[in-house]
Amino acid sequence: YKNTKTGDLDTQICTGFYFDSAISKGVYNYSKHITIKYDVLQRNISSSFNKWTFFDKVGGYDANATPLSNFASFNLERSYSEGTGMITPIYYQFDKKEFTINGTSRTQIIGVDSTMILQSKSYNNIVKFDVDSDNIGDGGNLNSGCNFPHTIFFWAKNVGLIKKQVVSCNYSWELIEYKIIN
Repeated sequence: YKNTKTGDLDTQICTGFYFDSAISKGVYNYSKHITIKYDVLQRNISSSFNKWTFFDKVGGYDANATPLSNFASFNLERSYSEGTGMITPIYYQFDKKEFTINGTSRTQIIGVDSTMILQSKSYNNIVKFDVDSDNIGDGGNLNSGCNFPHTIFFWAKNVGLIKKQVVSCNYSWELIEYKIIN
């Protein structure tokens, strides 16, 4: 990634990855008719610039939990190793009417772009997530002066995060290159 304001570079490496699907079925009278199918994702991403590790995870879902009438999305929670900041930057299903709240920030889908060009590379099907107060901010770097900023995440299927636009501080981190190794 490249910082559009300072030119700093950040190499991020996935150091741990787990992906699977799960099914949760209700066992009580009020929940016997409920079956939730969802994907489980856990990954650790180390950053060379900030010297921290992101911990991304999609948690488990309990079909017996109440109330389930408002159950609309699966959240990807992101925290980091050098502090207590946490955000919920990504959720599924992609519905502009829905939003997630983690207690201190609100995340909402603001659009889907068919194509985006960054660093002379083209990406398709970009989902834009607006986070009103990014608790991780500039990678947890509290000395950057960009604490808890309004941020927009640009997410491309099969690639991941391609851009993090820090609206409050007028800069972005843009993906320069990526390599996926199976």
